[in-house]
Amino acid sequence: MRYLVGRWAPAYVRLFGYPLSVGNRQRTRVVMRLLAPRQGERVLDVGCGIGYYVFELATRHGCEAYGVDLDAHDVALAQRIAEALLAPGAHFAVDDGCALEYPANSFDAVLLCEVIEHVREDVALLRELNRVLVPGGRLVITTPRCDEVVEYEQPKMTLEFPGLCSKQTAEEGEREASGHVRNGYTVEVLEERLSRAGFQLHRSTSILKKFSTWGGRWGMLGFPFGYALSMLDVFVPGLGGSLVALAVKHWTVKH
Repeated sequence: MRYLVGRWAPAYVRLFGYPLSVGNRQRTRVVMRLLAPRQGERVLDVGCGIGYYVFELATRHGCEAYGVDLDAHDVALAQRIAEALLAPGAHFAVDDGCALEYPANSFDAVLLCEVIEHVREDVALLRELNRVLVPGGRLVITTPRCDEVVEYEQPKMTLEFPGLCSKQTAEEGEREASGHVRNGYTVEVLEERLSRAGFQLHRSTSILKKFSTWGGRWGMLGFPFGYALSMLDVFVPGLGGSLVALAVKHWTVKH
C-alpha cells in the first residue's frame, strides 16, 4: 500500500480515509477493540510505517499518538499526511524500538503490529516496551500465527518484492516473508516471551481466514465488497493467519 500511495498519500487519505486494504482494516478493527483507547491517553506505535494506527488513534479516539520507525522515508511520509489531515495529536519520529528515546513510564499503551517477527532479540524488545509503559499499561501485538515456531538463520525475503511486508501466495498458500527472522508465533510461545519481559497475557485471538484472503484480492476499487466479504470469517471454524494479543505490564523489568 505504501508504494501505491507514494506522493499522493495525503490526497488519498483525505479522500478515502485510511488505506483501503482488507487485511489492514480487519487488523485495525480488532486491535482497537482489544486496546480500547481512551481520550487523552498517550499511545506509542512501534514500527508505525506510514502511521495507520497513529492516525486512527489521534483522529478517531482523541489520543496523543506517537509513531516510531527505523525507516526515515516512511516517517517523513507520515508527517506529510499528518500535516495534510490537520492531525495535531499524531507525532512521528525515527527511533529504534529496542532502544527508545523516551523516559520510563511515558505511555499508557503500546502497539507492536507486524514487527516482532522481524526482531531477533524479541524479549529484549518487549522489555524495552515494558520500560516505557506505565504500571498496568497495555500492549497489543499482532504477528503471523503459526503451529510451530521456526527460527531462520537468515531473514526471509520475498522473491518478487524484496522489502515488502509478508504476503500469502495464492498458488501454494505458503507465507513468504520480508525480513522475518521467524515464521511467527504460537499463543504459547508468545505468552512465554511476554512473561519473561514482565507482561501478563490477558487475551488473544486470530484473524484473517479464507474470506479475508479472498476479499483482499479485489484491491482498492473493490474494497467495499472485499471488506464485506471478509466479515464472513466469523463463520469459518479454526484459526486465522494472524495472531492478535493483549498483554498488561505486570511488573517492571530491571535494566
